[in-house]
Amino acid sequence: MPDGVTALEKLGITFKPEECHPFEGVRFFADGVAADASFPSNCGLGVRRTTLHRVMIERAASMGVDFLWRTPVTGISPNEVSLGERTVSAKWIIGADGAKSRVRRWARLDRVRKKNSRFAFRQHYRVAPWTNRMEIYWGQLSHIYVAPVTAEEMCVVLVSRDSWLRLEEALPTFPELQSRLGQAEIVSSERGTITATCNLERVSGNNVALIGDASGTVDAITKSQTEIVVSPKA
Repeated sequence: MPDGVTALEKLGITFKPEECHPFEGVRFFADGVAADASFPSNCGLGVRRTTLHRVMIERAASMGVDFLWRTPVTGISPNEVSLGERTVSAKWIIGADGAKSRVRRWARLDRVRKKNSRFAFRQHYRVAPWTNRMEIYWGQLSHIYVAPVTAEEMCVVLVSRDSWLRLEEALPTFPELQSRLGQAEIVSSERGTITATCNLERVSGNNVALIGDASGTVDAITKSQTEIVVSPKA
């Protein structure tokens, strides 16, 4: 989303034109009716997650960050992080370890105010973007969102409460979208996950702070904002 693009640019993270594709707003489709809006300023960027990870790692490495790959964190204490039999001194501990954060559990910040789960499956199609919007198609039992990730590739994501429903079965219920994707080449395997909206009571305590999905998650539609409650002492 535009705010995310701006935040990345402030960190010195940018993408080559062939690695991404801009979109200027969001369009919703439901029951033959469409509604859309442009972003007030700047554009969003569609980009493959693997590309995003690579570019972020390269930028961090260029700034002198040390990566300890395949070194699991086994615990935290007020001033240390445990890596098996080894410890690392830490003034601050940042939990950025995802929706099932162990740091969150170790810091006793895992009290949830609200949680709502669904199932999401994504696949990539080789087809040129037909719109300058990210599109969201609403159906009776599911919805699908579509976003460009390059000038010739679209990411398509199905979200529903049915863990058995897949894109191949759901697409025929969205005729307009199927007409655009029916003959397109599939260029990635279908992968799925649980998409959860999770609001935590607190996202910081003592010298531990949670960020990203560790701090609470939002629906996969946009990942544009997370409702969180910060400790008054933070």
